[in-house]
Amino acid sequence: MVVTPVLPSAHVTGDAAAHPIPPDAVLAPIIHAWPPATPAICYAAGMDHDVGRVQSEWSRIEAVRRAVASVPRPRDLVRGIGDDAAVVRWAGAPLLATQDCLVEDVHFRRRWLSAGDLAYKLLAVSVSDVAAMGGRPRYALVSLAAPDDLGEAWSQLFANGLAEASRLLGVAVIGGDTVRTPDRIVVDACVLGEAPPGGAVGRPGGRPGDAVVLTGRIGGAHAGLRLLEDPALAARIAPAAGDRAVRRQRRPTPRVAAGRRLAGLARAMVDLSDGLAGASWALVRAGGPGVVLRAADIPLDPYAAAVARALGRDPLAFALSGGEDYELLAAVPPRALGRLPRVRCGLRAVGCLVDEPGVWLEGPDGVREPLGDGYDAFAPPNVNTTSPPTTTVSTAAAPRR
Repeated sequence: MVVTPVLPSAHVTGDAAAHPIPPDAVLAPIIHAWPPATPAICYAAGMDHDVGRVQSEWSRIEAVRRAVASVPRPRDLVRGIGDDAAVVRWAGAPLLATQDCLVEDVHFRRRWLSAGDLAYKLLAVSVSDVAAMGGRPRYALVSLAAPDDLGEAWSQLFANGLAEASRLLGVAVIGGDTVRTPDRIVVDACVLGEAPPGGAVGRPGGRPGDAVVLTGRIGGAHAGLRLLEDPALAARIAPAAGDRAVRRQRRPTPRVAAGRRLAGLARAMVDLSDGLAGASWALVRAGGPGVVLRAADIPLDPYAAAVARALGRDPLAFALSGGEDYELLAAVPPRALGRLPRVRCGLRAVGCLVDEPGVWLEGPDGVREPLGDGYDAFAPPNVNTTSPPTTTVSTAAAPRR
């Protein structure tokens, strides 16, 4: 059959402008408004093209393609960026798939997150989900929706950030999409990975009596967030501490190696996108038993302590509800404590699982107090609080799930 689309002359799709529509084509019409009062028909074939943006659309795609071309190509990647879909030769381990979306003025502010940092963080938060299941990240599909005022230089920096994250995190960027937005930046990543040999480690599976172990130190990312939102605060702490806290917020480190080494021991595991309290509740809500966290054993980031003191706050509140540390919380059998793997970021027991569902903070005196949940993306801002007793702290920007 021959298809002849009817399009407003000033608003021609990228495909229609560059090529005549071939006979016998299988096209999927999508109706959308551009400008808002003018209906137009586009044709979707793998990667969508924004109406009236042929040159800029392809220049953004080409910027990403050139940037990630410097990253070594996986052997099982048959075809990457440049076609309607990527082609991957996949066999063996079960597939892990996760997706994250970051929205300007919800998850970040443009004034304090560069294009390169945004691209890096986008991949890192999705890779962290694969790490939380003990998996190995392999491929990523990335979408960028951006307004006109960013320009080509910003797009190139975003592409360079993707390439850097791809190289450091071990995940190949193989495709995605670019579109125009009226004002805000929206970025999205879908990461595919391989499950560990013994199977993916999920959130359910912990048993009463299991030890709860945590990688790294926490609270630093929230400290960085507070510094970014209040530049005057930086003058009240040591410059080195401020710089490192801000880096933890801008460029989190997903614990892929630790997750893979824990996979053979852990019965349950989750990453800390929404604080230690939120991660603990995630284990409970997945059908697991209750969680008791020992306040004295929670490893606080020293930068979090410095910022919290400058604000007159309890550093423990940053660790419990601050979010975006992207460490791993796992439940392991007590007998496995002596066989915990040595990991560069550190690994320590911070609590245990108990019969009664819920999450508690145990003080040095042994008294347990219930803890609320961590960040909820759809809750009113004043509800997103989880604090140790007698402490008040609010989450100023939305951490990631």
